[in-house]
Amino acid sequence: MTTRSYNLLRPFRQQALVAVKTEHCRPPTFKPEQDVRGEMPCPRCGSRLKFYVPASSGFSTGRCVASCGVEWRE
Repeated sequence: MTTRSYNLLRPFRQQALVAVKTEHCRPPTFKPEQDVRGEMPCPRCGSRLKFYVPASSGFSTGRCVASCGVEWRE
């Protein structure tokens, strides 16, 4: 069952995931040519959000270093 607090973070997770995918996973392969590790501002708290996209699959992971709750794994 999904909690209310989890649902409140959904737009921030989606915003970060779309930003990473748009920049690093372009068509036609939808995955980067080489592994990508990077940082971006967290859309929720403005701290650093670290992400990783492997070239083998294109499935990304990301997490805010301030533990505000914004994180994902595909």
